[in-house]
Amino acid sequence: DMPEAKSFVLSANYLWSVLVLCAVFIYVSLSAQYKKEKYFFHEDKLIHKGGGILSDFERELTVKNITHVTMMLPFVENTLFETGHIRIESAGALNTVIFLRSVDKTKAWYEKITTLMKNNGFKLSQENLIEQERPHPLAVFFEVFGIFVGIAFFVLWFVLAVMDEFKLDWGELFAEHGLLLSGALWVTVLGVITFCIFRFLDLKKRIYALYEDTISYSEGFLNKKYSFIPLENLSDSAVTQSTLCRIFGLYDVKISCQGSGQEILFKNMANGETLSKNIDDLISKTKALVKEVSKESVSEIIQDIPDAMPRKQKAEPDREYTAEFRMEPFRAWLPAILLSPLLIVFFPVGIIVVIVNWVSVAGNVYRVKADSLEHGFRFLSKETKNFSLEKVTGIIFKESFIDKWCGTCSILFWSIGSGQSMTFSNIRKTKELKQKILAKKGIRQQNVLYALNSSYDVASMIAGNLYLYSVVAMLIGMLFIPSSSSGFLGLLLFLGVWLGTFIYRTQYYKNSKIVFYEDYIHFKRGLFYKEDYYVDYDDIKDIATMKFPLLNRGNVKFNVAGELVIKSRNSEYTVSNAFTIRFVDDINRLDELIDAIFYQRLSAEKINEMKTSLQDRSLEPEYSTKPSFANYLIFVLPLVGLIDLVTLTTYKWVNYHLHPGFIAGLVFFTVAVIGVTVITISAISYNIKDYRVYKRSGVIFKKQLSVTFNKIDFINLAQGAVNKICGNGNITINTVGSSKPEITIKNIPDFRKFYEMVNRRYK
Repeated sequence: DMPEAKSFVLSANYLWSVLVLCAVFIYVSLSAQYKKEKYFFHEDKLIHKGGGILSDFERELTVKNITHVTMMLPFVENTLFETGHIRIESAGALNTVIFLRSVDKTKAWYEKITTLMKNNGFKLSQENLIEQERPHPLAVFFEVFGIFVGIAFFVLWFVLAVMDEFKLDWGELFAEHGLLLSGALWVTVLGVITFCIFRFLDLKKRIYALYEDTISYSEGFLNKKYSFIPLENLSDSAVTQSTLCRIFGLYDVKISCQGSGQEILFKNMANGETLSKNIDDLISKTKALVKEVSKESVSEIIQDIPDAMPRKQKAEPDREYTAEFRMEPFRAWLPAILLSPLLIVFFPVGIIVVIVNWVSVAGNVYRVKADSLEHGFRFLSKETKNFSLEKVTGIIFKESFIDKWCGTCSILFWSIGSGQSMTFSNIRKTKELKQKILAKKGIRQQNVLYALNSSYDVASMIAGNLYLYSVVAMLIGMLFIPSSSSGFLGLLLFLGVWLGTFIYRTQYYKNSKIVFYEDYIHFKRGLFYKEDYYVDYDDIKDIATMKFPLLNRGNVKFNVAGELVIKSRNSEYTVSNAFTIRFVDDINRLDELIDAIFYQRLSAEKINEMKTSLQDRSLEPEYSTKPSFANYLIFVLPLVGLIDLVTLTTYKWVNYHLHPGFIAGLVFFTVAVIGVTVITISAISYNIKDYRVYKRSGVIFKKQLSVTFNKIDFINLAQGAVNKICGNGNITINTVGSSKPEITIKNIPDFRKFYEMVNRRYK
């Protein structure tokens, strides 16, 4: 027994050593984190500096873009130390959150932030109370009961799984350990009941108050939470009512702020429709505070570009036009009618299609109001979604060949705040419809300043899809060598498909065109399925170009404020609201010309002058920097070395002797990986010029992403552990309405100088 006892003692000592080391590391880490934590309050911005043992960051937030402020008072911490937390969210990326952690005089800082916001244009008077709501007690009970049932099922499943795994018998267990098991059971039951009681009291304590200029709410029984949301930066609202909620007359109200992922849910409201309507009315009457750079400040920055034309007063949106639309039944049913033979054969599918069409036609209604758009759906459940027209960033008209037959179209609206677009599907098209809808956004007929057309030919087709054609060429060489009749027929089939695709795309890209007007851009594309995009210049946050190899031709992508949340079966991700014109000429200089049009609103004559002068002007940036190779090689070299070692060991174990060809192949692999890494990193540069910051990258396909300074919302500075070792840092450049940074500037040695140059100019 002595060896076993000794082994047990050693194991226990080892475990205690590990626990002590973990505790020491956590203490040192938290100490470093709290020592570096600093908050700076300026007139128009907040700065949060912090970091860890081997990292530092600096995060700033523009006061005018604040969307949500929350004060949290944890019961134990606040009772013992009188400290709490404050969370400040902004209209921008998801990392635009400043979290004041465990600060003294929490309420005083909460009031200071409120005062700072008032000094930057927010009203926040909270004087005229419009409505006050609480969650319905019955709904709170059902929610807590659902939590209780969920925990009970999980505990039961876990116990049964353990019993089954170890082949345990209930009778024997209770006979030997009855007192211990009974105690554990009672402790578990009492713990779950106590948790549910406190959860019930927390939910029941929620109070939502809608004022003329603010939404405030408080919640919590022991752990208190107080929040306010300024109406200036609210975007949209939606009210939903599930089948069960309709029975009890309850609603969920969701409001969206200006920024992706910035949504707040008010659950189980008895007067949810009234609350949503009041919120929409107030949003439509409140001007957003998201900053705009004036024409005077723009002129101070830009000096070497031809003078812009005087900026005209933007057209006022049409507030008089209102309308209600429903799906045209014939348009909704026509695809099912055309496919009726198949739907009859596959009878269950046909039944589903009939039900879906009937519900869609009967349940959807679309409304254009004075200052907002509304999509309502009512069947077993009920949902109403509202978009403030001021926060709409893009209007897209869609018309298929079936719409042509039926005299219908669909209209899609992008919003800066909502993760979902709003679509008026299959509505009746009239001569005045497009004009009236665009006028609601202040888009009216203007003079044409400039136009871009797609130029499609064989060279463009191959260069624009070079990787695809490389794979196709290898497959043809392996599979379609005309040494047999089947190979020859296969080659003919491929050529036929290629020719058909080329003819179709040639016709398709004849209709692809972008027209620049004085205040907005119009992009149209499509052959059998046509789309017309209308976007205000102020809502375009950046442009990205991609140059094809061997040609001065490529693609231009316009990213628009706001994002769409794409949900899959197991996850979700966001994509930017964007549109791309492909195969445009003179791509090398096009990005600078477009940025100048957006930034200065040049006249048609000045645009032509600038286009000519760009042939002679130096396109070199005012300041340029490149990432350090060290950061990448720190990861690449050990990885390649590990792969080489494993491959070498395996080969030697199988073959016993090392073949010179194998060694040569291994050396070639190592050199190739390191060489590709070095070439790829050397192609990246970060640049500042006049009125914009841009990133260049790509070896075969040359890419450029450009953001003008007046589109920048805020910038962040960070230096991780690897950056500290290599003596460099990172900068993120963010715009309003994005969950991700627009440009991430990685691993540059002069990061502080670059940060100061960008920070000074965009301010």
